[in-house]
Amino acid sequence: MLSEHDPGAECIMSEANEDKTTGDIREMGGRLAEEVTAFLRKKMDKASKSGGYRNINLSFVGHSIGNIIIRSALEDSLMEPYLKYLKHFIQLRISRILLQALQAEDTGVLQEHNSYILTTGISLF
Repeated sequence: MLSEHDPGAECIMSEANEDKTTGDIREMGGRLAEEVTAFLRKKMDKASKSGGYRNINLSFVGHSIGNIIIRSALEDSLMEPYLKYLKHFIQLRISRILLQALQAEDTGVLQEHNSYILTTGISLF
């Protein structure tokens, strides 16, 4: 579906925390930041050798606790050079308790970079 709108778009599904889902959220955010930045560096290096890269838009789609891990990754210092490319952060099926925790949390990094944050709840009956 995404390729219909942008044939050059790439989607990746994180594997950094696949078998490491217990523990510190910051550690999980750090692993996600490492995975994302490694992917971006590889793509940018390859593109620069072939004559440059086109506009980069970085978007995240999270679900439940994954939303908190993404937020932690975005606050990691590894992500700082790439935040200018951040276009969307879509949070799916966020619980009321999780939403309250996120609203209480400082969101300065996201607001500073004029990110578009969309909180959506989807329920199937």
